[in-house]
Amino acid sequence: MEQLQFPELVDIEMVAKLLGVRERYVRRMVSERQIEVVKVGHYVRFDLAVVRDWVENRRRPPTQRSEGIHVGSDQPYRGNRSGRRVRSKG
Repeated sequence: MEQLQFPELVDIEMVAKLLGVRERYVRRMVSERQIEVVKVGHYVRFDLAVVRDWVENRRRPPTQRSEGIHVGSDQPYRGNRSGRRVRSKG
């Protein structure tokens, strides 16, 4: 007799922990149909493989940060230790 293979299902709390977000955010993704769910009666569950694929599909490559030129000025801006942008002297 064949054994059935069921997906590994997790609840909203576990998905939130895995993603490092609050449960409220996961519930919003569900209500906006951004992520696939499995309904078991009135319970909402997530297939762990689908959650992994969802995360992988949202990966973005790193971008290079440019110094840039401030609008209305020909002087480049640079960051200081506070993270604020300051005008370069010179």
